[in-house]
Amino acid sequence: MLFPTLPMCMYGVAEFALASVLYHADFLRTNLQRNHPLWKSTLFQDEAMLNTLKSKVVCCMPKEARGRMEATGIPPHV
Repeated sequence: MLFPTLPMCMYGVAEFALASVLYHADFLRTNLQRNHPLWKSTLFQDEAMLNTLKSKVVCCMPKEARGRMEATGIPPHV
């Protein structure tokens, strides 16, 4: 389970939030201060894990989602 401490009703939200952070990782690195708490998170401490997860993020239009939205990043129209 990816988010073991979250209630199941929040799991979908957490997936979308994670996808968004991954999708915007380069922007965040450029625009957040070097001492921002985000950089202390496990996600940003493990570069290999970050890159593996980033490679799985896909940004597409809703019609391209084949009937099911998945936590794959922020759509380009937002």
